[in-house]
Amino acid sequence: MKIKTSNKVKRKVIFVLLGSILVLGILAAGCTQKAPQKKATTTTTTTTTPPASNVTKPVTKPVSGIPSAYAGKTNPYMGNQNAIAAGKKIFLASCVSCHGKTGTTQPKADFSSAGWWSSKTDAYLLWKVSDGVTAEGMPSWNSTYKENEIWDVLAYAKTLSK
Repeated sequence: MKIKTSNKVKRKVIFVLLGSILVLGILAAGCTQKAPQKKATTTTTTTTTPPASNVTKPVTKPVSGIPSAYAGKTNPYMGNQNAIAAGKKIFLASCVSCHGKTGTTQPKADFSSAGWWSSKTDAYLLWKVSDGVTAEGMPSWNSTYKENEIWDVLAYAKTLSK
């Protein structure tokens, strides 16, 4: 038995389907937008160099392909409470839309996982946050934030691990 539908009903169904596809496309593209440019009038964060006792040892896992500009660098602010507070402000302003407040919304960058952190060197993380990972929707932040501010964000993000 064939059900007859009017052209008006068919048009409404097509309109709803196309609208749904458009909304899904916009939502999917949300994390691939370019990083916002930092305005000259914004408040900049400042951190102090932590005492040597607060500096953590770099992870020794080898990661090949790190550009020489980043190779061997370690986060001088890891564990520094001032840096963590500054990093939290930046994270909430610029990172939470893709990574979520708990850092768990990106499977390839699950900040709550101690295993994820132990598989990355500080130099690797600085490189990826600074230069971005275009294929995965991660914008580059090196034109928006200074290196010390990126270190601050990484120090804060590390506090999200279990």
